[in-house]
Amino acid sequence: MTVRIRGQSPRMLSRAIFRFQNPSFLCIGIRTYERACIKKWLDAGHRTCPITQQIISSPILIPNHALYSLISNWCEANGV
Repeated sequence: MTVRIRGQSPRMLSRAIFRFQNPSFLCIGIRTYERACIKKWLDAGHRTCPITQQIISSPILIPNHALYSLISNWCEANGV
């Protein structure tokens, strides 16, 4: 499967995609974050989602395997 996003070159997309080395989400499951970044947020004592400010009931991070797979496939298909 090749993912094509209108108006975005592979070079432009690769910059955005490489922000996710280890995509993960919180138990509230609304957004995906780079694991290292959201872990740093939680380790600093924050107990709310940095985007929605929703209270995080559990700081457990869940790997987003589907997104990781899509990113890997896109990178392979685009030689990135």
